[in-house]
Amino acid sequence: MCVILILEPGITPPSELIKNATYNNPDGYGLILKDVQTKKLQIIKSKAINGNIPENDPEVIYDLLKDNEDCQRFLHLRHRTEGPVDEENTHPFTSFYSDKRQVYFMHNGTLYDYKPKTTHYTYINNVRVENNDEDSISDSKKFNDTVLAPLLTKIKGTNGYGDIHDDLVQTAITKFWGSGDNKGLLISNNQDFILINRDKWKKINSYGVEFLASNDTYFDKVIRGPEFERRKKEEEAKKPRFQDYQHNTSHNIWAITSLKNVDLDEAIKLKGNLPEFFNFSESWDEETISNLANTTEPEFITFCEKHPGDAASMLVILTSYYKSIFERYGRIVNHVTTLNKAGKLTTTVSEMEKAT
Repeated sequence: MCVILILEPGITPPSELIKNATYNNPDGYGLILKDVQTKKLQIIKSKAINGNIPENDPEVIYDLLKDNEDCQRFLHLRHRTEGPVDEENTHPFTSFYSDKRQVYFMHNGTLYDYKPKTTHYTYINNVRVENNDEDSISDSKKFNDTVLAPLLTKIKGTNGYGDIHDDLVQTAITKFWGSGDNKGLLISNNQDFILINRDKWKKINSYGVEFLASNDTYFDKVIRGPEFERRKKEEEAKKPRFQDYQHNTSHNIWAITSLKNVDLDEAIKLKGNLPEFFNFSESWDEETISNLANTTEPEFITFCEKHPGDAASMLVILTSYYKSIFERYGRIVNHVTTLNKAGKLTTTVSEMEKAT
């Protein structure tokens, strides 16, 4: 689902909101600038191809909005669902054009009755995946070309052809539009804009700035798109991978001496349920536990800050493990000392372990 913003003169949302909306809808954008004095419309469209990756530039879009703040602005940020990422399928679409009147259309949602007829399906891991012919037009453009443009061209309203406020035109649009969550917008140079499915539009109020939008999903944070994937990879790269750390004596000294001072009673209170941690960690063995001791102090602190409960359980496990090693080692040392005093150091280590 895409997003449409309607910005009155003097109103520009904070750059962070525009960045989030742009990153979430990377597949091209269209901007209509309406001069409040002359009523002239300027159309700016971009299919936003960055190499092989479709991606809008949030800085460019924000600058366009800010630099033209004296105009009424209609911004469509596309997230492709139907049709290829190209200029033909980038909103807005021309619904009516004459010397005196121009009308453009923007859409948010999926008009299922106007989806490409070349849809076919494949199965990936037993899940049905829908595929559309990349040469086809989007449902939005098809609705514009087969419904809106003919209506506005053939019906002469109260104010002539292309009259988006005419009752008959609006009734016909509503009939073809159907039900659902789709939102539409008609912009005219010499008439006020018309919202299709008006009740579904949202009023956004952020940092004292208020504006209309087709939905309120994409302003708070980045939840999809190339930027989302980049951030996800960066976060994954930052996560500690204890099993990959190599042995280092200085790290071992820090880890073991620090673990000696752990308040086990307090640690148990933090987590409480150790079996939960075993499920979380999935694979605990002596090698993994030994590698944990090779972490640096900053790495260990970061892990503790992000996962305090799991860190507490890990400390309980580690200290118990080291305690068993020290006790076992202590018994062997005591036995060796006894044998040494008796002059009987011909016993093998395994025999000494059995003796303890």
